[in-house]
Amino acid sequence: MAKQVLQRLSFTAGELSPWLSGRADLDPVARGASRLMNFLVTPFGGLRRRPGTQLVARAGGAEGMVRLVSFKYSTGVQFMLELGRGYVRYFKDGAPLLDAEGKVLETASPWKSDAQVRNLRMQQLNDVIYCVEPETPPMTLSRHADDDWRLKPLEFSGIPYESSLLNSVRIEYRVVFSDEGNKLVVTADEDVFTPEMEGTEHIRITRRHDEGFARAEQMPMFHTTTLNQNFYKGATFSMEGKNGWRNAYTCIRPFSKDTDYVAGKNSPEQYTSFFEKGADACPYTFVSGAWTVETTGTWDAEWEVRRAYLDGSNYLPNEPSLVWHSVKSFYQKDGFRNNFALSGNEEEFSFYTLRLMSYKNGSSTGTPELRAASCSYDHEFVVDKYISPRCVHVRDAVHMSGRMLYDYDTNDWSFSAFGVRNGYPCTIEFSQGRLWFGSTPDQPQTLWASRVDDFSSFTPGIPADSPMILTMAASQQNRIAWISSLRGLMIGTSEGEWRLRASDSAGINANNAEFERHSGVGSSLLDALTVENSLLFVQQGGRKVREFFYSLEADGFLTRDVSLLSDHLLTEGIVDWTVQRSTAFHVWCVLKDGSAVCMTLNREQNIVAWHAHRLEHGRILSVASLRSSQDTQDEEVWFTVERGEGEHACITVERMAEGNEYLDACTEAVVRDGRLSGLRHLAGCEAVLMDGNGFCSTILVDGEGNAPCPERREGETVRAGMAAPAEVRTMPLESLETLGRLKKQLGARALLHESSLQFLYGTGTPGAWRRFQPGRYGAEAPYSGYVRLTHNYGTDEQAAFALRVEEPGPFNLLALVLDVEL
Repeated sequence: MAKQVLQRLSFTAGELSPWLSGRADLDPVARGASRLMNFLVTPFGGLRRRPGTQLVARAGGAEGMVRLVSFKYSTGVQFMLELGRGYVRYFKDGAPLLDAEGKVLETASPWKSDAQVRNLRMQQLNDVIYCVEPETPPMTLSRHADDDWRLKPLEFSGIPYESSLLNSVRIEYRVVFSDEGNKLVVTADEDVFTPEMEGTEHIRITRRHDEGFARAEQMPMFHTTTLNQNFYKGATFSMEGKNGWRNAYTCIRPFSKDTDYVAGKNSPEQYTSFFEKGADACPYTFVSGAWTVETTGTWDAEWEVRRAYLDGSNYLPNEPSLVWHSVKSFYQKDGFRNNFALSGNEEEFSFYTLRLMSYKNGSSTGTPELRAASCSYDHEFVVDKYISPRCVHVRDAVHMSGRMLYDYDTNDWSFSAFGVRNGYPCTIEFSQGRLWFGSTPDQPQTLWASRVDDFSSFTPGIPADSPMILTMAASQQNRIAWISSLRGLMIGTSEGEWRLRASDSAGINANNAEFERHSGVGSSLLDALTVENSLLFVQQGGRKVREFFYSLEADGFLTRDVSLLSDHLLTEGIVDWTVQRSTAFHVWCVLKDGSAVCMTLNREQNIVAWHAHRLEHGRILSVASLRSSQDTQDEEVWFTVERGEGEHACITVERMAEGNEYLDACTEAVVRDGRLSGLRHLAGCEAVLMDGNGFCSTILVDGEGNAPCPERREGETVRAGMAAPAEVRTMPLESLETLGRLKKQLGARALLHESSLQFLYGTGTPGAWRRFQPGRYGAEAPYSGYVRLTHNYGTDEQAAFALRVEEPGPFNLLALVLDVEL
């Protein structure tokens, strides 16, 4: 008989796949476990029992999908958001926020189905969360005060459109006059409209304009020496100035000699709210591109080139007319006989006109000529009323654009990129001062970027800071699964991982944007997580987690499977995940079966360790992390949990944080008349009751959430929850010398730190557990130091050693030194 000593001083490899049971030659096998349940792997290599979960509240919905999203404004101002079918609720400092009436604060939302809640993506900027979901318009959720949250559609100042339907479907635009008012009617050659488009769908019609030409021949309507008369809006006139010159004026507001005129005041400059200097001398001309103004001959006058836009800073909503601003002034006077040739270029569609400011009486004013290159303008409308699959009534979407478009037939038109027809963005991110949207159901490989520092403008333009529409040139139509900012904009699709970067040293714009494909793995429809200097993403199918990182040797980004050695834990597939930042990074993953797994990641110590977790009598729906309200360095992990069945079913919001007892769904209750009440989330379960001294007993909760406890005194405050057993089992105790040999006895020296001594040990097989007896060693809890454990095995199976903790209490295992008697 011989004894073989096997040192297992850490568990930095986490729970390993059963396929590694015979690979004693691999280094991770010596640092791993075959089972880790409800234990956390520390960056120092030891294990600590995970804290229990505290009941925060019952969710607003009793069934269906309920998600959690963190809102982190600053270190001291943080909230957890609960999203269910058609509502949003808010938590701060571990408790629900209340409204002025003392009720739980709740905001109605447009996300009514489980799929919509599950597919929702959010990105926060200051006090505003931008929300996207493929079936509903983009929304903003803004915090104005702790009890004042406002959810509304994102108001676009510039709308993106799909690629033009040029040469496919022809439409006719008509202005129809009737007794009920003028109607704007759009008719198509094919079925393109649906009833759902009413009030939401945008249509862009592009109108082509030929080269524009205007000659300034129009003079003021009349000459006057007094303002003691009536003027209508738009009237032009001239009045004597100095040295034989006359000044031109335009009435901008109706003027009455009875109510507005002041005797003796005959200068228009004294009535600035009624008159302005100058008079238009030609009709306005559309300009989008190059323009020129030329003069000829001999003349004595002062002219001005004026410009107006349809919207923006020059538009007055309460006055549906163009607001004009000076572009350039020029003049000839006695002694100056130079003619002018002015030119410029307009990047935005605008209007130009020539305005006569003053002229010499009896002399020629000249005839300047304005020319504009041929151009086009996009007219935007909203579907106002559905008539048939080929006909709708529309209304102007952007100010007064409809006034410019008269009866017109064209193939050059398109629907909005975001709407009923094409769906809405599926992913969202902030990068380089822009808001990025990715992938609609109809355009799955397209990205939309806002104007720099203007997150509501998405109409592409020429300047470098203009909005962009970029489509990936991939061999297949694969939906964008996630976008994330890291050394450029990283993009995960269902068939590969890409990088969008600038081809030069400037920021990304339409002229230097460049897509690079870095891997062909394929991503699941979950947001990527940023951990240290890399990204983590879930591989297509949800059963693998990969790390996306930059490699200096490869001069590019590579991926590696960080779940390879523990792939058996992810067979159910990941449906939600978050990263908890503490002494190490803990990546929490929720699986389809309602259990959870966690990965401890610390690249400095080369730790990648997976471990399994389960909330007793509960099915986890969602997970999120939040900075602890107790001012510690660790973040809290929050869960929504589906508990109970049938009439006892409910959904709870629970948080796991340091300081919680080792009970799940734990809550405080007061003993009244020898019983506890308010335990509906534990209805029908056998729960654990803990008093203020830490003594525990078992209680049975009935269907109404009540439990008898006759041994407790009246008015006593106790805690009740579900026991959360923790278990660790080593990999088979093999070495190259002991492979295949019969094991008779297992021995272990377990190094504990401030731990409970109420635990079981054995081989981990059913019926093979023994309770540790601290009295034999004279040890008391909380205990730090070695304890000696032995167990007879007596079979020819692979031997392993296991520890199990069932009673509430801390348990920290720093190391195991094992020996096997052969």
